[in-house]
Amino acid sequence: MNSNAFCVPLAFAHDVQAGKLSTVWLQDTPLILTRSQGRVVAYEDFCPHRGVPLSLGKLVDAQTIECPYHGWRFNLANGQNTLVPVKNASMPCALKPISLRETHDLVWFLPDVQAVLPSLHTEKPTLFKTGLIQAKMVNVAENFLEGSHTHFVHQGYIRRQTPKRQAISAKLQPKEDGFEVYYQPEPPKGLLTQFLPKRFRTLRPVASYHHPHLTTLAYYDTAGHCLARFEGLLKPEKAHTRFFARIFLDLGHLTPFVSRLAAHFFGKVIQQDQNILEVQTRNLRHFPKPTFVSDETDVVGQELYAWMHDPTKIKTAPFHFEVFW
Repeated sequence: MNSNAFCVPLAFAHDVQAGKLSTVWLQDTPLILTRSQGRVVAYEDFCPHRGVPLSLGKLVDAQTIECPYHGWRFNLANGQNTLVPVKNASMPCALKPISLRETHDLVWFLPDVQAVLPSLHTEKPTLFKTGLIQAKMVNVAENFLEGSHTHFVHQGYIRRQTPKRQAISAKLQPKEDGFEVYYQPEPPKGLLTQFLPKRFRTLRPVASYHHPHLTTLAYYDTAGHCLARFEGLLKPEKAHTRFFARIFLDLGHLTPFVSRLAAHFFGKVIQQDQNILEVQTRNLRHFPKPTFVSDETDVVGQELYAWMHDPTKIKTAPFHFEVFW
C-alpha cells in the first residue's frame, strides 16, 4: 500500500465558477470554493472574527466575500481581510487557504506536494454525475463494483431475475494499490445491452478498486475494445459518501445517440442504488454490532473492507471464484 498521502476529490471543475460560491466538505470540515482570476480557490468556511460560516454571506463582487454577521470582507484571491466596517479599515488577518489541484475535470484537495493522484482516464467523459448518499463508503463501493444486486435493485435494466442463472467464472487479481476482478463475457440480460447492435451485446466486465477513492467498472466487447467505462470517485463526507461519476462511452457512430439515452438511464440506476443503500443505512442503525454472513461470492465486498479497514486481510495472490448471474 502506498504510504504517501492521497489527493481528495472535492468538486467537478465545471461546477466551480467565478462569481458563484460553492460549499464542499473535506471530511468533517466545510469549505468555500470559487474561481478567482481564473484559478480555483478554497478556504475554510469560517470567519476569523467570530466563526460564522462565510457561505451564508454574500459575494460583493467576483473577488470579495462579506461575512453575514459583522460584514467583514475578504479578498478571495488571497484570503486577506479588506474591510472591517466598524473600523472603516482592514485588519491584518486572513482566511485559512486550502491547497488545491485542478485536473481531469475535478478539483482536488492536495494534502502535500507528494500526494498521489489516482490513475484516471485522460479523455473527456461523455457524462458526469455527482451526489451524496447516506451510506458508508465501503458499502457504496461494494454496491458500485459488485453485480449480484443488479437482478433485484435494477430488475430489467442491467440483469433480470430468471429461474436459471448462468455460471460466470471470475478472477480477483491483487494490485499494488488495490485489485481488479475479471469476469467471463456475459450475454445481454437487460435494457443496458439488449437494444444495442449485436456486436455490442456480449460484454466482459472488469471491476477495479484503486485505494482509497477510485472504483472503476469497464465493459469490453469480445474483441477487447472498451465500450463503456464508469469511474466512481468516492469520498467520505461527514457520515455520508460523496460520489463523482465519470462515464465514458465508445460505441462508434452510435455514441451521440446512446449518450442522450444513457443520461436518463444512469440517473435512474444511480437513484435505485441510492435508495437501497440508504434503506440499508437506516436499518443498520438498529443493529450497532451486526454480524454478516459471507462466502467467496462476496469477495469484492470483503476485499474492499480489507483495503479500507483491515489491511492485514488484503489478498496477495489471485483468487478464482464463480458467481451465478
